[in-house]
Amino acid sequence: MKSKFNIQLLLILICIVLFLSNCNTNKHLANEQYLLSKNIIVQNNRKIKNKEPYALIKQKPNKKIFGLIPIFLNIYNLAPKIDKDHYFKKIGESPTIFNYRLTKKSANQIELYFKNKGYLDASVSYEIEKKKHKANVIYSLNTGLPYTIKKITINQDINKNIAESIQNISTEIKKGDIYNFNHLEEQRSILASKLQNQGYYKFNKEFIYFLADTNQKTKEIALELVIKSIKKIEDDSKIQSEHRQGIIGRVNVFIEPINYEVNQDTITTDGINFIFNKDTPLFNLKTLTNKILIRPGIPYNKGLFDK
Repeated sequence: MKSKFNIQLLLILICIVLFLSNCNTNKHLANEQYLLSKNIIVQNNRKIKNKEPYALIKQKPNKKIFGLIPIFLNIYNLAPKIDKDHYFKKIGESPTIFNYRLTKKSANQIELYFKNKGYLDASVSYEIEKKKHKANVIYSLNTGLPYTIKKITINQDINKNIAESIQNISTEIKKGDIYNFNHLEEQRSILASKLQNQGYYKFNKEFIYFLADTNQKTKEIALELVIKSIKKIEDDSKIQSEHRQGIIGRVNVFIEPINYEVNQDTITTDGINFIFNKDTPLFNLKTLTNKILIRPGIPYNKGLFDK
C-alpha cells in the first residue's frame, strides 16, 4: 500500500515538474534582456572540467534539476509581474539576466587565475550565443606553456641574521618548479612567522616580496627574495633602519597576586625570578622552572606566547 502511494506521489511530482518546465522562462525579461543559460570554458576546443575556474564566473545560470529543468525559476515565473511580494517569488529564483560587464570581469578573473598558476601568457576571450531570449557564454582559454623557476636568490643588502634564517627558502621553492603566485604568498606568511619566532617580533609578511625576472623565450623566471627595511619619519625626514632582534631581558614569575602590604621575597632559579609574599608556602621551584620555556638572553619567540 505504501509502495503504491509512493509511486503515485512520484507521478504527481513528475507531472508538476513537466508542467513547470513548460512555463515561459522569459516572462520577467525585457525585450533587450537575455536569460543566462550556460557558462562553458573551453581549451583547445574541449570543455575543461576543473571546477575552480567556473567558481570565478560572476554570473551563474538558474539552478536546474537533472541539469535540464530550471524548476525554481519556473516557480518564480508563476507569480504575477506586478506582485513583488508574491509567495512564488519568495520560494522561487529570479532569472539570471545576462550582463556584459560581469562576463568581461569573469574572463579577466579566469585569465588571472591561470597566470597565478604559472601560465603567464594565458589569455581568455569570450563569445555569446543568443537564441530566443537565452544566452550561452563560451569562454575560450589559451594558456600557453607554464613558466618554471630558473633560480632563487636572496637580496644581499638585508640583515645577515635574517638572511641566514631564510636560507632554507630553497627547500620550499625549488629550481624547476612551475611558478605559482599563491604558493609564494604562502611562503611570505611562513617566513614572517619563522622570523617572529626568532626574535623579530615586529616583523610581518608585508616586509617580504619577490621580484620575478621573466624570460619569454625560455619560459623561465629568476626569483629574488627581498626584505624591506623599516621606514620611519623623524623631523620630516625619512629614515631607514634594520629589523632588530628582540632579546628577553628579565623573566619574573609571581607565585600569587602580590600583597603590597606585606614583605615580598625573590628567589632566582636558572635566571627566572620567582616573586612571592613572605608568608606564602613555596612550590617546588625546580619542577616549576622546568615547565617554563622562556629564559633571559634568548630571542623573543612569538610562538611560545601564543600557546
